[in-house]
Amino acid sequence: MPTFDYRRRLSLREQLPAVGAGVGAGLAVGASVFYLARLMLQRTPLRSTPSAHPAPARPGEAAPFPSAPLRTPAGGR
Repeated sequence: MPTFDYRRRLSLREQLPAVGAGVGAGLAVGASVFYLARLMLQRTPLRSTPSAHPAPARPGEAAPFPSAPLRTPAGGR
């Protein structure tokens, strides 16, 4: 035999356990996301990327990708 219930308005005092559970769950999720993001940002790559540290040019060779055009000294040739 099915039972039937009806909804009623809850007082603030009756809502406190639900509010506490929601805040606790939100803090737990927020702390977890913060921890995982911090872990990802703290990682150090095992290999350097070519664009981060370009190899110096050997004598007689041009630099692979100059970041700025070469400048001549002031008043010089």
